[in-house]
Amino acid sequence: MKVIEKKRDEELKGNVEKDLISHLMDTKGDNGNLLTDEEIADSVILLMDDGHDTSSGTMMMLIKYLAEMPDVYQRVLEEQREIISQKKPGEKLNKNDIQKMKYSWNVVNEVLSLFPRIMGTFRKAKVDFIYNCFFIPKDWMIWWTRSSTHNDPQYFHNPEEFDPERFDRDTITPHSFVPIGGGPRMCPGKGKEFARVEILVFLLNLVQNFRRNLVYPDELITLDPMPTSSRGLPIYLNPHSDWSTMRVLTISMQA
Repeated sequence: MKVIEKKRDEELKGNVEKDLISHLMDTKGDNGNLLTDEEIADSVILLMDDGHDTSSGTMMMLIKYLAEMPDVYQRVLEEQREIISQKKPGEKLNKNDIQKMKYSWNVVNEVLSLFPRIMGTFRKAKVDFIYNCFFIPKDWMIWWTRSSTHNDPQYFHNPEEFDPERFDRDTITPHSFVPIGGGPRMCPGKGKEFARVEILVFLLNLVQNFRRNLVYPDELITLDPMPTSSRGLPIYLNPHSDWSTMRVLTISMQA
């Protein structure tokens, strides 16, 4: 609440830097009134909580695939080491470094394609239509699943095959790859922003410092309704033998 009060004081003084809280302060609720401080705080907490759960689940599946696919892991490692080799001791990552992680981000997208953290959502039918011999009236609420969209061979070649390079090689049809939704109501965590930075910084620090192996290689992943590991996906972490000094890099988004 103190952060919100400080932001209001800054606006009164004309010293305003637009951020999430600023936009929420200008947002009206269903009653037509501006959001209260309590509603703004609730919205921020909801965003951070949802962003943490979805990102951590994506990281879990990312670890699993990298442990099972040494070729993919090696390419990620080489890309990350190239970025690190250009950093001075103590120098933080920046936005340009994140942009260089192209193959790493393709791997993340492929994980999100196969195991999206949010399985689906509702959409309202704009017109009457027939789908698979079923009549769907206008204004009906329809539940659609991301996995069905991502696994449609009409949009993706061999959709069940783990192929990170498809995001460079193929033309992705708009709204066919929707792990975080699409349109004006896209998840505010938005992969290119909060979640993208969080996942890629985690990935860099994990991959460049450790080799990891699954404790239970055949551990079952179930949809309940989101991807859930049956044993918590424990892993063995072993420092790289050719990497004498362990480095933990944080990020500055000012550069």
